[in-house]
Amino acid sequence: MTQRNPYDLFARVYDAWQAGFTKPFSEAILPFYEREILRHGVPDRSLADIACGTGTFLRTWARRQPGWRLVGTDGSLAMIREARTKGVSARLIHATIEETRLPFPVGAAVSVFDSVNHVTRVADLRRGFRAIARSLLPGGLFLFDLNDDRAFTRLFSGHWTVESEGLFVSVTATSEGAFGASRFTIFSRERGGKNGRRAGFWRRSEITIRERNWHRDEILAAIRGASFVLLSIRKLRPYPADEVDSPRTLWVCRRPHRASGMVSSTSVTSSIPITRRP
Repeated sequence: MTQRNPYDLFARVYDAWQAGFTKPFSEAILPFYEREILRHGVPDRSLADIACGTGTFLRTWARRQPGWRLVGTDGSLAMIREARTKGVSARLIHATIEETRLPFPVGAAVSVFDSVNHVTRVADLRRGFRAIARSLLPGGLFLFDLNDDRAFTRLFSGHWTVESEGLFVSVTATSEGAFGASRFTIFSRERGGKNGRRAGFWRRSEITIRERNWHRDEILAAIRGASFVLLSIRKLRPYPADEVDSPRTLWVCRRPHRASGMVSSTSVTSSIPITRRP
């Protein structure tokens, strides 16, 4: 029997789950990405969100940075459908990270909310980074955040709950070696089926999301294999620690202007402005 994609099962309640936090993760972390793009510069006002989920990052970026051409890709067709339903103004494509192939090359590609941790095989990680590099314009940026590797075991241990209107989520997290798993038990109120007959009923769903704690050397090898130039690694917390314990690192890479590639980060300039935000 074919196992359903757990992200497809998660898609219909994903935004309601995020509503249980002080703000959705993509909105909380976007200013950090914005600052790095402003700091390093891009060759074009175009951006791809790789593993975009329901498109919250893209929708927020379009509001804060009007005039950019936007693309989103995700390996879950249900996530893409949710993004379309809520009117995300971007080209939306069903593709996994390692299958990344965009309709046009972009000035920046991002992969947020530890999406790279959700890639669990070395071959897929390297293939994905090479695919993203091919999708960037020369001089384009690739930015992604990872769970802090030293906090991974702590993050994948314990139990917590999240509640919002019409939704209750219980999460049990465990880790073993380099891998972590989060088991979600989801109770969601039905939106109303045909003729509204199921409206008000509660549905129970269970899904397990697995992640890998990538060692820094493994990420560096994937960066080199894609001929990226590493510009910076920064530690950050999208939320105050007493609200959500989510320490992570933000990596910023550039596709070199020359295919042979070893340009220094200081030699790359850009005349493309982005809107400064507080």
